[in-house]
Amino acid sequence: MTTPYYLILGNLVAAGVLGGIIGAQRQATHKPAGFRTHMLVALGSCAFMEISLFSGDDRIAAGVITGIGFLGAGAIVREGLNAHGLTTAASIWAVAAIGLALGVGTPLAYVLAIALTVLVFIALSFSDRRLDKLFPAKDAVEAWVTFEPDAISSEQIVTLLARSCGEVHRTETFTVETQGDARVATWLLNLQVADQSQFRQDVLAAAKVPGVRRIALNAIAPV
Repeated sequence: MTTPYYLILGNLVAAGVLGGIIGAQRQATHKPAGFRTHMLVALGSCAFMEISLFSGDDRIAAGVITGIGFLGAGAIVREGLNAHGLTTAASIWAVAAIGLALGVGTPLAYVLAIALTVLVFIALSFSDRRLDKLFPAKDAVEAWVTFEPDAISSEQIVTLLARSCGEVHRTETFTVETQGDARVATWLLNLQVADQSQFRQDVLAAAKVPGVRRIALNAIAPV
């Protein structure tokens, strides 16, 4: 059965509107792929789905996924160890799914497309600052602690550093040598730190505790 042309036009208009909503959000946050890009992706995906239904060839709709993969890869820029544009690439991929759903044109497909638009819009509206408040990022830090084991125990060392750390991992790198009349130990601890400022204050305070000679820190990478 041939789909009436006005239903096809309605599907395309709906794809343009929903894709444009996502694109407007990206445009407002000054991302490289904005309103026009997302609208065109939604329109193209919807059109390819319609063509796939006309011809009865499922490979046409499946090819959209491959094509969107190349388009999304073009939005990703790698600088050193960091990659930028992953969220934009994901939004393009999601908009393609919206277009494909609207190309089907059934009531259930419309519900899927609208629900997906709302969820994607909400996900994109969460800024990095909001997410950092909800889920504080942690940094992996190596702490080389030099202390006198006869004056302060290793467990007390862990307690001092654990005040502002999410986790303290003990390592087997533990050496003891005699310096003058005192035994001096050097111990490597791996820490996960959420608040670098508070952590450094705690380290300065811990370094003044009797028995602690020195605490050297080496930041590794975000966890």
